[in-house]
Amino acid sequence: MEILYPEYNHLFTFFDFHNFRADGGTAYLAKLLKSFSAAKIKNRIIAIFDNDTAVELEIQSLSTVPILDSIKIMKLPILDFCMSYPTIGPTGRHNSNINGSAVSIELFFGEDIIKDKKIKIGVNSYIFGIPSSNKVFNIVIYCKYDNLYRKSRWARILPSL
Repeated sequence: MEILYPEYNHLFTFFDFHNFRADGGTAYLAKLLKSFSAAKIKNRIIAIFDNDTAVELEIQSLSTVPILDSIKIMKLPILDFCMSYPTIGPTGRHNSNINGSAVSIELFFGEDIIKDKKIKIGVNSYIFGIPSSNKVFNIVIYCKYDNLYRKSRWARILPSL
């Protein structure tokens, strides 16, 4: 936000996972939204979930609870290049549509990081018969992103991410 839209930076705050060692992930975000609603926290909140298989279960669980109107729940959007993305799974290596089953925030880091033929999403489990990704992919992406960030001019201007 500070880099791309500095004029809007004062309007947003982001959850500080690092300094408070807060848990992350789909299930934790759903619990947090239930807790905020139970405490009747009036702040406007945008909760952005990944677009993967696990999210569908959590969104179903949230539909059974009265979430405050001040909380907006969203999923990451469908990505065109994820309609045919390299995967590795029980049936081997294939290009698969990972929208709705394995799209995470890491896929929005930019094509220079994502479009690497060596990086494939591992499909290691199934939820309701839909493939679910593993986190090895995410670790590889974060390492590439961190390396790119350290080489950029922003590394000299902003504190370490």
